[in-house]
Amino acid sequence: MIIPDIVSVQPMTNRIGEVRYIQYVYGSDKGQTEAGTSFASPFRKPRSDVWYSSEVVEEEDIGDEGSEEYEGNLSWTPVRPGTVEINVGADTFKDDGNGNFPNLEPDSFIEYDTGKYKLVFDGETGDPVTASYEFNNERAPATVPQIDVRIQTSPVSARSRKLRALYAFDAA
Repeated sequence: MIIPDIVSVQPMTNRIGEVRYIQYVYGSDKGQTEAGTSFASPFRKPRSDVWYSSEVVEEEDIGDEGSEEYEGNLSWTPVRPGTVEINVGADTFKDDGNGNFPNLEPDSFIEYDTGKYKLVFDGETGDPVTASYEFNNERAPATVPQIDVRIQTSPVSARSRKLRALYAFDAA
């Protein structure tokens, strides 16, 4: 038969079976990437995070719009000085490498070792606030992104199909 030469044939012992495959998922929240999201799948192609394995964190959520003050800790530490950018809509506020934000109110700061920050704006923000920065993953203690590997199954049911092929002996 010519069929095995043209397509992949996998014999089944029953009309119903399953296909096993490996699914790779993000194991940690990092920037806009959520843990549990598939990054390599044979069935769908979601947007993958090109920075996931690097020291770069892009657009980590700080808070929703409508507040003048934001406090918390960045998720990935220790933060590299001079790399923090706070984004509010089209506006960007950068740290000065000494833990200060010159274009924000004087009470604003970032502690690089712990990731603790306080951001004070001159009025309520009209857009969500995000942070993009780099962290040092070579200095202990450092957080490291995680990848989870899962073995998944997908059901398969066989249906009979008829094909007709015109075949010349010269083609063999």
